[in-house]
This record gives sequence, structure tokens and C-alpha cells, in this order.
Amino acid sequence: MQAPARVPLLRFNPRPRLDLVDIGDGHRCLVVDDALLEPEAWVEFAGANAAAFSERPNNGFPGPELHLPDAALSSLDDFFALHARRLIGARRTLRRYARFSLASRAPEALSPWQWFCHTDRLEDGPGQVVGASVLYLFKDATLGGT
Repeated sequence: MQAPARVPLLRFNPRPRLDLVDIGDGHRCLVVDDALLEPEAWVEFAGANAAAFSERPNNGFPGPELHLPDAALSSLDDFFALHARRLIGARRTLRRYARFSLASRAPEALSPWQWFCHTDRLEDGPGQVVGASVLYLFKDATLGGT
């Protein structure tokens, strides 16, 4: 696997659009629009690092992945602390994990756990909450853009 190229400056929008949505059973979803100031830098980074993406066997995601570098994780954590932590009832971050993923597997090559509706089994202890997010990077205005 090839080492990732230099990471572009991950610049978050200081004024994203936030919408806290009740999704039932005591769970909430925080929808964040306009999170990045320069999303095209991340698209370019992913393209420049195509050779560094790798597939993991038995992974729930249908394609190769590339872990985000520590600098990007720190920026993401700062954004989370500023905009999301209070809204979802979290005091501090205990763990964080982020990656680029390419949904590239053909439909007929998917395993059932990759196409069934499911709930991620994320463990949390008493007084803890789990936050998970997905950021879509694509250039299709009919789907909302990046």
C-alpha cells in the first residue's frame, strides 16, 4: 500500500447549517449542511491517493477505504466539539475514527450485511453517547452536491 499524499488543509465552515432531528426511540440525528469550506480539496486528495485505498475482508462497507491522517482527525474533533457535542449530550471525545470510503463494489458482489437495512452495534457505557457521521463528497447537484 502506498503512503498517502500530503493532506490538504481541512477547513470547516465556522457557520454550518445545523438541524437536530428526532429519529425515535430516544435517538437524535444532527444534520450538518455546509460543513466544509473547500470540499473539492478532499475530493482531490482522495483522487491523488487512489493507490493507497485498500479493501478489508469481511468489512461492512462495499469498497476500499483510506484512513484519515491525525491532523484531519484533530480538525474533525474540533468541529465536533464546537458544533455537535453539546447538541447530542456529549462532554468529551473518548475515541475517534475517520476514513475515506469508495462505494465501488458491484451490486451482485455485495454481501447481505452490505445491502440489508441495519443498525450499527456501537457500544456505549452508562453516561456515554455514541456519535457517528457520514460526509458525502460528490458532484451531483440533483443529490445536493457535496
